[in-house]
Amino acid sequence: MIAFASLFLGLIVGTQPVQVLVGDAVHRVEYHLDGALLAEITSPPWRADVAFGEQLAPHELVATAFDAEGSPVAVARQWINLPRGGAEGRLVIRAAENGHGASARLAFESVTAEQPTAVRVLLDGEEIAVDNVAQFDLPRYDPESLHYLRVELEFGANIVSIVEATFGGTYAEHAEISQMAVPILVSGETRPGFVREIQGRFTKSGEAVQVLGVDEGPAEVILVRDKGAQPAIDLLARLMSRRLGADSLRFVAHLRRDQRVRFLSPFAERSLRPEFQYELFASSEEYTPREGGIFWFLLNLRPEPQAVEGQRLADAVAVAGMTATKNNYRRAVVLLLGEEPVDSSRLAPEAVRNYLESVRVPLFVWTVDGSASGESAGWGEVEDVSSVARLERQVSELGRFLERQRIVWLEGIHLPQMLSIRHGVPEITIAM
Repeated sequence: MIAFASLFLGLIVGTQPVQVLVGDAVHRVEYHLDGALLAEITSPPWRADVAFGEQLAPHELVATAFDAEGSPVAVARQWINLPRGGAEGRLVIRAAENGHGASARLAFESVTAEQPTAVRVLLDGEEIAVDNVAQFDLPRYDPESLHYLRVELEFGANIVSIVEATFGGTYAEHAEISQMAVPILVSGETRPGFVREIQGRFTKSGEAVQVLGVDEGPAEVILVRDKGAQPAIDLLARLMSRRLGADSLRFVAHLRRDQRVRFLSPFAERSLRPEFQYELFASSEEYTPREGGIFWFLLNLRPEPQAVEGQRLADAVAVAGMTATKNNYRRAVVLLLGEEPVDSSRLAPEAVRNYLESVRVPLFVWTVDGSASGESAGWGEVEDVSSVARLERQVSELGRFLERQRIVWLEGIHLPQMLSIRHGVPEITIAM
């Protein structure tokens, strides 16, 4: 009955056009952002300009469809500036009373390709041919039975989106429990009964939020490296190799068991759209302590050949923060700075720090410039890693911090910045 035609997969600020697809019975659409009414639209193309604010922050965008009598008939929802897939789609079915003449409309968006490279449409498990995936007719079907439509879209960079819809028949509505993950810091070991002990401690607007479970799981570090830091890393490697031999560098400054690291490039790759421009910051694969230490990866995973003037450190840290929440792991983002870092970002460091705090992602900032530790250019506290011993110390502290993290599963989906924790025993805080 209603679906977003405008799908926001990347980080969004400012005013953006938003449009929905609706069924024939819809006479009015309301747009809400974070619970506040933004616009009422009464005619096609059902488009509104939505102001997401100038500060990067998570949002909930909701479109509600109303019939001719003013009753709500359908709701579409999407989360803004929170992790989503590399491609998404939405289906709206125009059903037919006798099972003949029905059609489907599809809206899709990918961060890497404007059009899918392959499309497969299945109705009740049987593939059907379509000329235009954006709008196509459905074959005759039994209106008394429930039917299942599935559209599989393949894009570049191994991105796949599967869009599904059910229609027809009569069946009882059912609701599944939705849940979200929030990282917390604990002061000691979590004992049996920990969930019971922290029940009622999480609140949203003063109301308690149900705790469904707690787990530890793996931890992920996403590291953004200033290209200007590489000469200092190379110098440290040469000094260490002379004293101890090159093989000794392999496991210097290693993380702990179940703690992984991957590197996010500070150089953007652009993907143009008619109305939006997505910018992708390439990520490495994940590396474990069994493969080497942080120092080894810094030394051997060489930076891109681009000129350092093109790097966008703050923007990449913001993307790293959103990416770090995607798998619901224990997490942290590390920014490694060189001497006098060059940054061409659109976002300011203070805005990025605030954003990471809002999505509950801890940020650690290191520098290879031994004279620059302390406060630095909007990044807040910066730690000195200008020697191997100092780097090992900071990696060890990062490892201990991650070991203190737990993932708490809460009932419902909430804007993370709206959650808080009541004081009590055991002592817990939201990790950020």
